[in-house]
This record gives sequence, C-alpha cells and structure tokens, in this order.
Amino acid sequence: MGRKRAYAPLDVYMNRRKVGQYFRDPDGAYAFTYAPEWLAWEAAPHVRGTRVNTASGSSFDSVP
Repeated sequence: MGRKRAYAPLDVYMNRRKVGQYFRDPDGAYAFTYAPEWLAWEAAPHVRGTRVNTASGSSFDSVP
C-alpha cells in the first residue's frame, strides 16, 4: 500500500501582491482561497470566499 500524495499549496501573486492560494483538498478537488490582504485592498475586484473545481481533470477554469 503506497503513501497518500501530499500537495503543497501554491501561493498566487499579481503585481507583487498576494491574491491567495491554489490547493488540492483531501477529497481531490482543486480550490482557490483569496488572501485576507487581497480582499482588504480597496482596488481589488469584489470577490469573496473559496472557489472549488469539482470537475474531474486538471483544469481550473472557474476562477474569475
């Protein structure tokens, strides 16, 4: 029996400003969580929470 894969979260930046983290949930879904500092920035697009891709495959097209 093999080990479960561990996936390190990927920090996402835009113009040296942290936007959030892209990661894989334990159930296999890919998700993106916005960083608190991004959400607090007045010029940031109005987005909230976590975006999750439940489709099978490696694409993550649901993040605006």
